[in-house]
Amino acid sequence: MPIPACNVDDEPATLARRFSDLHALVIEDNEVDRYLVQRMLMDLGFTVEVTSTVADALALMLEQRPDVVCCDIGLPGVDGYVLAQAVRERFPDAHIPVIFITGLSDEDALLRCFAAGGDDVMVKPLNPARLKAKLIAALRTRELNDTLLAQRDQLARYQADTQRDMAIAKTIIDNLGCERTLDLPNVAYHLAPMDTLNGDIIVGGRSPRGAQYFLFGDFTGHGLPAAIGVQVVYGVFRAMVARGHALEQMAQELNRKVRETLPRDRFLSAALIEIYPDSGTVSVWNGGMPEILLRNATGSLRKGFRSTYLPLGVLPPEEFNARPVRRQLRENDTLFCYSDGVIEALDAGGTMFGQARVKLCVTGGTHDSVAAVRTALETHVGNVPQQDDISMLEVRFRHDALYALPG
Repeated sequence: MPIPACNVDDEPATLARRFSDLHALVIEDNEVDRYLVQRMLMDLGFTVEVTSTVADALALMLEQRPDVVCCDIGLPGVDGYVLAQAVRERFPDAHIPVIFITGLSDEDALLRCFAAGGDDVMVKPLNPARLKAKLIAALRTRELNDTLLAQRDQLARYQADTQRDMAIAKTIIDNLGCERTLDLPNVAYHLAPMDTLNGDIIVGGRSPRGAQYFLFGDFTGHGLPAAIGVQVVYGVFRAMVARGHALEQMAQELNRKVRETLPRDRFLSAALIEIYPDSGTVSVWNGGMPEILLRNATGSLRKGFRSTYLPLGVLPPEEFNARPVRRQLRENDTLFCYSDGVIEALDAGGTMFGQARVKLCVTGGTHDSVAAVRTALETHVGNVPQQDDISMLEVRFRHDALYALPG
């Protein structure tokens, strides 16, 4: 039950109205003191139950949970300390103020009152004004606790709703089939979202002319907003690949779509890749992604593809530059893309994984750079929680594999 706001200076009639729905439990074995406390509480407007033993008090609590408890320390059988502990154990989620009323005055006994779970102590002889002040202070504490519990429950419901929404969004994204487009003999990849939903996207495709296309991107933020962006760009990319549009046209349309659809503070760092199997020409547009590494057949790095543009969605169409960088690939040359979640992953000491480690893994003699980087990354971070989405893509240029791809 909500505790009514009240002040020490309120008139008795006002306090009586505000406390009229509250229930007090008094445990006192001295008949005179029990009557005095009962009378004081009734004058304040409380409904009061009285008893002289802890056992009877616990039985009364089963019938009705009190809003405040006033008890003596020295009770027959079991003392008031045990009662205070029992109140806390029996009602763990409800703060019931416990005010000790005692004739003891030694410091150890009074400190034990608080250690046992008491909220305050009154030393006899009783003073009505002091009792009123202590009750109001204790009930304010209970009101604060009730507010915190209500906010906790509200937050838990919100979290459950959010998780359910994210699970639905994940199902929708999974049904889009982004990862199915990467099930190719010359491709290896890794996607590890920080949360349920991934703000990174990797999607592939093949045009009617036989060119192989990839979109490797990282949306600002995480969770649901980023997942919505994934759905937007996926449809545009796949449709344009299927119609045979050139990479420049894809970049222009993706930039326009991201800028029109998403809020201004949301954009997509992205790399667009186009590979022609007959000529070995590769075109790369890199806007805001880490340098795309290019490794030759012997394991050495050739000149990579650095970011030369702003991310998609930042610039208006008239200011956007879609011109890619073009190079020639040789047999078994490999392109390796990775998100900033890889290089910015921290170990227990706060050291980033860094680009140098990525390059070491890519040139380390293995033909599976994705697996090599994953192993090194797991060793580096240890038990440190993941701080960002982690994505990697490796594309190997092999004439036979590219020509054998389905149309």
